[in-house]
Amino acid sequence: MAVLERVYTIPLRKAKAAPRYKRAKKAAKLVREFIARHMKTNEDLVWIDPRLNEFIWQRGAEKPPTRIRVFARKLDDGTVEVKLYEDYVKDQQKMAEETEKEKEETLTEQPTEVERKEDTESSKE
Repeated sequence: MAVLERVYTIPLRKAKAAPRYKRAKKAAKLVREFIARHMKTNEDLVWIDPRLNEFIWQRGAEKPPTRIRVFARKLDDGTVEVKLYEDYVKDQQKMAEETEKEKEETLTEQPTEVERKEDTESSKE
């Protein structure tokens, strides 16, 4: 299960060439085209995260961002998932915190040397 993961900064300057009311739509299409070209897949297999789409449309149809940083993950079947890089970083931080909590819980569950000695002494009596 070889998964290809990359971070891209996608320029959306070409969206400014579209009519004002179509710029955000053009920007979303540019994201899809860029990812399909760089991840070597078909445009139909590119899945854009709803939060990424909302970020593009955040300032309305007339003023999309000029560039956007994304995280792309290509799965074995050729499907590419694209999400905002900031969301990816937040997800990674949450996962790291959860693993730290699990490690701490396993460490606190195991008795220490002093507790082990006390248990053996009390069982002898």
